[in-house]
Amino acid sequence: MAAQPPYTISQVEHTVEHVGRQKAASKRRIRWVFGVTPIAGTAAAPSTQQHELVFTWSISSGKQDITLDGTNVTFNRQKGRSVFNEALQRMGEKPDLRLVCTTTVPTGCPQD
Repeated sequence: MAAQPPYTISQVEHTVEHVGRQKAASKRRIRWVFGVTPIAGTAAAPSTQQHELVFTWSISSGKQDITLDGTNVTFNRQKGRSVFNEALQRMGEKPDLRLVCTTTVPTGCPQD
């Protein structure tokens, strides 16, 4: 079995929306669009594939939903959890993804 070629990942777009029904700040929808490009000189074609990752997190109920390219990847419910740290299974595709989010903004970072 041949080794997978190395990739470069570039962020194309990032948005954060407060989408709670009763209180907007109680639910967040975070969306990333990123490109995956094989490094030149590998057997893979040098074209960039764009992907969309959407993470929806209800802070009050603890529901967490992740979709990748429109397909539901995972759904959890963990009330009171302040850190989300999840490896995403991509059916053998590379590169592997890990999503880490917190309910509070770390010191020194912009609010949104």
